[in-house]
Amino acid sequence: MPSLNDGDRYLGQTEAGIAVYGKVYKSDKSGDNEIYLQYETSDSQSSYVNCQVGGLSAIGNQNTVGCFATTGIISAPGSVTTYNYTYNVDEDNDNGRTIKGFSTSVESKMLTCSGSNQGW
Repeated sequence: MPSLNDGDRYLGQTEAGIAVYGKVYKSDKSGDNEIYLQYETSDSQSSYVNCQVGGLSAIGNQNTVGCFATTGIISAPGSVTTYNYTYNVDEDNDNGRTIKGFSTSVESKMLTCSGSNQGW
């Protein structure tokens, strides 16, 4: 598989044949036979992303309408190079952001003030 760069955009289809876009993430961790894509999102909360699986599949409440089909072809828009893929829609769609992740990493993302003149 050629070199993949974070943010590269890819196009595939849902099970119903509707176009779905994703972008590469974790390119430095992708193996020879793996590609990590993040679904493209919209600014509208009601249609933010139409593939909602993650922990929801454990309780049967997942939404897979906008997920990539379980088998298919993806390509960079405008590219003639295509990649065949297969995956398990219920097990391989993970949410990279969690409440736990926000709470355990929050301190490293905060601005730390020091000294006696902190402005309050």
